Amino acid sequence: MFKTQRISLSILSLAFTFVLNGQAEEKKLAKETTYNINSSNTSVSTIVRDNTAKLKLIEKYLFKEVAEALKKMP
Repeated sequence: MFKTQRISLSILSLAFTFVLNGQAEEKKLAKETTYNINSSNTSVSTIVRDNTAKLKLIEKYLFKEVAEALKKMP
């Protein structure tokens, strides 16, 4: 009887761990921001995970690249 209970608790514990890992991964994905910039001569794809300073830096860089690409367009 005790052996069966231990096995059941082990399975339950393992299942609970998978649920928590899945929720953590889902939160991580929900906080991702993706940028895809395509121009005639370059393509940039960037993923940022919940880091405001990095996000601002990348936004500045990408918007600068887009502005330069638009200037080059006929």
